[in-house]
Amino acid sequence: MATFDDMIKEVVVRTGRGNKGSLIRSCVNDAVARLSSYHKFKYDLQYLEYPIPLADQNNLIHLIPYSSLLRYRAADAVQGGSDYEILVKVPSAKATCRGVARKGTYYESGLGIHASLWYTTDIIKVSYYDKPARITELTEEIWHFDHAFHIISGLASAYVYREAGETDEYDRLLAMALRDMEEFRRDVGGM
Repeated sequence: MATFDDMIKEVVVRTGRGNKGSLIRSCVNDAVARLSSYHKFKYDLQYLEYPIPLADQNNLIHLIPYSSLLRYRAADAVQGGSDYEILVKVPSAKATCRGVARKGTYYESGLGIHASLWYTTDIIKVSYYDKPARITELTEEIWHFDHAFHIISGLASAYVYREAGETDEYDRLLAMALRDMEEFRRDVGGM
């Protein structure tokens, strides 16, 4: 498995900028974030069973605050306590009908995920895509380094050139990396 250190060394080789260690680390992290935000890959999926407070378990409407969802990026699925109660995502404007919450739905707001259940429950199950954490440890291994090493090294190298003011090399490497990202998305889809 490739590590953060392997990626840094690759970017140093590609750019010839061995004296820019902190810049390269930052650019690698930016490249990882850009790839993850480009598509919803299965390796970015997280799963949470959100416990409903005892006092609220008789309610059908619940808010799952974003603070409960570590590095939240986008919802994949929300369901009630039963495996059969999969909620349908609706726009917030469609969450009610004649002033009454539409059961079996959820929507997102600035506060979090609002779920309107069919049945009372003690948990709500949420699967969601997360944002990658900032990588700091040289020995750290993440899926991006194994499945998209050339894309991350290309993007990170492009970012290094951008910071150095070398716009032609930045444009060339960025165009190649974006093409590779699209091909990767098509080939592996949700992985």
